[in-house]
Amino acid sequence: MEWFLNRNKDVHWAKSSCKEIVKGVVLGDEYALHDLALLTCFRITHIVCVGGECEPKWPTRYIYKKVDQGIPLIDQWNDSRKWMENALSEPENKVLVVSPEGIGRAAPLLIAYVLHKYNVSLQVALEHVLCKKEGTQLEPEGVVEDMKEFEKMQ
Repeated sequence: MEWFLNRNKDVHWAKSSCKEIVKGVVLGDEYALHDLALLTCFRITHIVCVGGECEPKWPTRYIYKKVDQGIPLIDQWNDSRKWMENALSEPENKVLVVSPEGIGRAAPLLIAYVLHKYNVSLQVALEHVLCKKEGTQLEPEGVVEDMKEFEKMQ
């Protein structure tokens, strides 16, 4: 499928690992929030923080969205997806989706984004995101069941 990236855009810093999952959308950990060189390298313009601490370090440079950890992800997927699509409506924009370790809570948001944006099955979206970002896991338990519900709503 043409939406899969052909380029290997890995950037590894001492404590941070980011990966462009689909065109314009990067998955990373909370260390990326504080690494201006990394954000600049990926040409990030928008940041979605999923859980953890997300105090905007550069509020005049980036546009931030906080996904509330106290609200189930399934209740926030559509709003977050629309925010990301709006951000990516300008071709030069790139979105960084972060969670504390860049795996547990950010990955389901990206999987939901891929599922909806590219009109693929949950299985295809899961495989793509999990394959692109080594070490990605789905946490907390029950997220896959929530994602199956989200797939039915699409």
